[in-house]
Amino acid sequence: MDEFTDSLYRERVSSWSEQYIDYEKLQSKVDAAAEPNQDEASCQQRRTEVETALDKEIKKVLSFYDSQLAQTDRGLQTMHKSFDTLKQQMSEHQNAGAANMQLADKHLQMLQQNGKHVTDLLQYISLNVRGIRKVLNKFSRSNSPQKPKDGCMSLEVDRPHHPGSHSFQGTSLPKEVAEQLDDMFEHTALESAAHSIKKQYEQLQSWQSRLQTSKEWSGDADQQMHEILHRLDRSEYWAKRNTNLVHTISQRERWAGIYEKAPSSDKVPGGLLGLAINCACAALYMANYQLILPDIEKYLGHIEASSSWAGIAIGCCDVATLPGALGYSLWTNKSFKAPLLAAALACICGNVLYGAGYDAKALWILLASRLLVGFGSARTVNRRYIADFVSKGNRTKASAAFVTSSAVGMACGPLLALPLSYLPTTSLGPISIDPVTAGGWVMGLLWLTFLLLTLLMFEEPKSGGDSKHESRNNDSESEPLMSNQESNPDVEQGQGQSEGSNINSGNKSQEEDDSGSFKQQLPPTILMFCVLFLVKLVQQGFLSSLSVFTIKLYGWSSSQSGLTLAAYGFTLIPLNLAVGKASNTISDRLFSVVLLAAIGLGSALCTCSGKPMWLFFLGGAFVFMGSMTLEGSAMSLLSKVMHSSLAEGTFNTGLLTTEAGGFGRLAGNLANSAFSRLSGTDTPSQVYSFGHYLFGLLTILTVGNTVYFGSMWKKVKD
Repeated sequence: MDEFTDSLYRERVSSWSEQYIDYEKLQSKVDAAAEPNQDEASCQQRRTEVETALDKEIKKVLSFYDSQLAQTDRGLQTMHKSFDTLKQQMSEHQNAGAANMQLADKHLQMLQQNGKHVTDLLQYISLNVRGIRKVLNKFSRSNSPQKPKDGCMSLEVDRPHHPGSHSFQGTSLPKEVAEQLDDMFEHTALESAAHSIKKQYEQLQSWQSRLQTSKEWSGDADQQMHEILHRLDRSEYWAKRNTNLVHTISQRERWAGIYEKAPSSDKVPGGLLGLAINCACAALYMANYQLILPDIEKYLGHIEASSSWAGIAIGCCDVATLPGALGYSLWTNKSFKAPLLAAALACICGNVLYGAGYDAKALWILLASRLLVGFGSARTVNRRYIADFVSKGNRTKASAAFVTSSAVGMACGPLLALPLSYLPTTSLGPISIDPVTAGGWVMGLLWLTFLLLTLLMFEEPKSGGDSKHESRNNDSESEPLMSNQESNPDVEQGQGQSEGSNINSGNKSQEEDDSGSFKQQLPPTILMFCVLFLVKLVQQGFLSSLSVFTIKLYGWSSSQSGLTLAAYGFTLIPLNLAVGKASNTISDRLFSVVLLAAIGLGSALCTCSGKPMWLFFLGGAFVFMGSMTLEGSAMSLLSKVMHSSLAEGTFNTGLLTTEAGGFGRLAGNLANSAFSRLSGTDTPSQVYSFGHYLFGLLTILTVGNTVYFGSMWKKVKD
């Protein structure tokens, strides 16, 4: 019998013995799945048996917990009525007599009964969560994690004695059951009950001098109540500590680049309107970023600038995004409304300058306009709002809405070129509006509308982002489960400090473990950042160069080029749905390598430089769809390999991935400009050379990254 099994038998409530997690049964199934010399079919069958048995035990625990929670609620209602009666009697009779003493004795008994029941239920939570965590940790040592079934959640388990390390396990638990599990992890109803019991006992003690108390009241009963409250405090502490180590997560959260733990449902100041405004901000920015792609060649021709400036003009957004993302991330420590307004104002000014630069025929005004639009990228604000102020129950929907909004914006930006191509050239005073500049004015009006709506309707979350970060500092889930020389029944054998050990040496050991864990997880984390950088580099290199081929080689109009870009963009919506289903059966690690190979193949096909046309667009489809899909898969994989200290705070992984993507886009745009200047793009032969240079480089980088990924295969644990 191992240590936890002994604790389970010793600490459980005997009348509830059949309702606890069947730890021994689960352990035997985990051992069977880990047996050597099994064929793959047998291994998979036994892994599935572990998942099925664990899901069944979780449902059993939740069912019993809900029934006991209902019983607790009934007991509390009776207790509150008794307290109200006693309070009224004490307020009406200054000199309380024997009748009030009887009421007080009766109420004390209720406090004892309810305190004991709440304590038992908190211990029930702790024991079962510890059992779940130990089963999953043991299973992960010898088995790769199972993917969740379609529409179901995964369980993430932190390892306190290996700081920053965690394991994952897919489930067949539907969203409704996952929400029940989250409610048990939060156990806010029990925390509220414990608070009421303590406050009422304090009030009862304050009335002692006015009550004709017996020896039992001042002696045995009082001592018994103190012992119950002491056990209640410890049960609250361990329930919070243990539940902070197990979390339910969805794939959509990781794909959206959101890694922070969701706030408790009762501590969420954000609403649907705030989420809608942040999603609209993400959609508008992506539309504004992609807006100039179909018409950039015409714009540069009008202002008599070389077409080699196209990549630089597009990339100016990324130059501004890099410091802007950091600034906005810092700003969200104080406010969310102000950075959204600042982003909208920057984009309004940028779009006005875009039109002004066309009339003034000034390249520097074009570049300045794109810099301002880049400062309008508030994606770090949008992600952090979802992370901090959207409840766990709505996190998946919010993440999906964020990803979909960005995809729609990416498609709609170039699509504007189609209806605007029929717009006649008009003048409003010194301002001229034609099919090239009309998109900028339309986006300016949309941003102005967004600014007014945000100013009037967006409510600043009352906590301003601070409360959650304060709670993170107060939470101790990342600490070992034994500290301050206190014995802890959950310490695994050989881990943690024994009672009476030196605290300083324990803290030093913890720091060494944390440092070692961070170093161990750093190489695969760097790999995933390289993948995310490559994704944006290849994607932007293709998108920025597309108009060169469609307009100069095929003789298409800018509206036809925009329609092509929009078609690529709109494919992301069904593609994300299909990939979401496929990811339930294919590991993120394998999925990432396959997508890298697809991108490499697409880049190689594009080196044909547009001959024949169908081959170029086939390669482009591989590049664009592969890179967009790989971004989500890489985000998900990053969440599994990164150190948990990178998940939260100002300089979190969400910010770092935004910066990696910004550098990737910038590199893609600069490569476009560099090769355009090197080869020229005025004649078909020059366009062919340009394609050889650009897509040849992208092919080499993709192959190199694929080889790098292969060399890190064993370190990237899926």
